[in-house]
Amino acid sequence: MLEQRLNVDAGSFFEKIRSIDYLLIIIILILGIISSFAMYSTDGGKFLYHTKSHILRFGIFFVLFLVLSFVQTKVWHHIGYIFYFVIYLCSFGFYILVLLPLVHSVGLAYMFLIYSHLN
Repeated sequence: MLEQRLNVDAGSFFEKIRSIDYLLIIIILILGIISSFAMYSTDGGKFLYHTKSHILRFGIFFVLFLVLSFVQTKVWHHIGYIFYFVIYLCSFGFYILVLLPLVHSVGLAYMFLIYSHLN
């Protein structure tokens, strides 16, 4: 029923537009609309913070989804290792700058609580 429509090596931009899976786009739009109504309902039937931010985020990321879907798969394969390396460095930096001092200070406080009654 559903076949692979998007050829990785499709030449022109217009060929890629013609080969879009419209069923997928419609389903994602329907889910976004239903979730927006759910957020509207939880905000008491008013467009408050949660509803506005949900609709804004859905719109931004839906457009981002459409734009990034036209990037060739080869590009993602080439920059994947760079992304992995950057994420690895950021997580290591987070560990060194945030978690290690936090664990160290909590450890000292714990030792103080345990050994304070001995004196």
